[in-house]
Amino acid sequence: MPKLPAPGPDPYTYVGHTGIDFLRGSAWLGKPILASGPGTVLRLTRNLAGGQWTVIRYDMGATVGYAHQDRPPPVRAGQRVREGDVIGWVGQSGTRVTGPHVHVEVIGRATPAAVWEVFDKSRVVGQAQPAGSVASTGQPSEEKEVIHHHHEDPNARGAGRVLAPGDAFWLNTTEGARTSRATNLVHLTGIYSITVHVYAEGIPRDVLEVVLAWDDTRTDGPHSMHYTERMSIDRDGLLQASRDFKRAVGVGYAVYARVRAADTNAGSMKVTLFDADAFRFLG
Repeated sequence: MPKLPAPGPDPYTYVGHTGIDFLRGSAWLGKPILASGPGTVLRLTRNLAGGQWTVIRYDMGATVGYAHQDRPPPVRAGQRVREGDVIGWVGQSGTRVTGPHVHVEVIGRATPAAVWEVFDKSRVVGQAQPAGSVASTGQPSEEKEVIHHHHEDPNARGAGRVLAPGDAFWLNTTEGARTSRATNLVHLTGIYSITVHVYAEGIPRDVLEVVLAWDDTRTDGPHSMHYTERMSIDRDGLLQASRDFKRAVGVGYAVYARVRAADTNAGSMKVTLFDADAFRFLG
C-alpha cells in the first residue's frame, strides 16, 4: 500500500516520544491541519497531555491522531475526508507541549517509527507536486488557492454569554459589542466553506441553534437565513461542536453567524466559544 504524504514539513522527535511533531513554531499557530488521504473521522477527543485531538481512520488501514489543537476541529465523528481537507488547527493545548505544533501519532502503535510506516518523508500534503509530474488520475495535478479568514467572538471567549430560552446573539469580533451587532465573515465574492465552532454549557438536552444569514447590503430588506443547525447539550452539560456550511457569496452580500437558545429549553445556557473560519476558493 503506498504511503500517505506527510502532515507537514520540519518533522521532529526525541527519545521516548510517542510520535512525530510537525508544523512547529508560532508561524503555524492557527493554521489548518490537512488530511493526508481518504478516510473517516473516528472521533474528536480531549485529554490532559494532548489537549484537543482529531483521530482519522485512513482507508489504507492506519488510525492516526492529531493533537494539541486550540479550538474545535471543523469535522465531526463519522465524516468522510479526502486528501487536503481541513481536519483541525495547529495549536498548543495540553500539558505536554512547549509551543505551537501538531503531534501526530499512530493509534495503537505509538512510536516515531510507526509514523514513518504510514507517511512518506519526501512528500508533504497540500504542497504542489514537482513540475511535470502527473497525479494518480493520469492528469496533471490541479490545485486551488484558498483564502482563509478566522473570526473569534471575544465576548463569548471571555466571561461567556448567557442565553435564556429564546435569546440570541451574533458573532462579533469587537469586545463589548451589543448582541444585535454582527461581524461580516466573508470578503469578496466566490465559493465559500464556512465552519462555525461553538462551546456551551447548560442543561442536558437543551438546544442551541446556529444559523448563517446572507445580507444584501445594497437593500434594506431582511436577511436571508440559511442552514439552521440544532445542537443539544450532552449528558455532562456540555456542547462542543463544529458545523461546516458551503455556499456561493455574490456581489454586495455579507454573511453573519448567530446562535440562539431554543424557546423550549428548560433553563439558561452559557456560550463560552463562538468562532468561525471562512475559506474562499480561488480558480
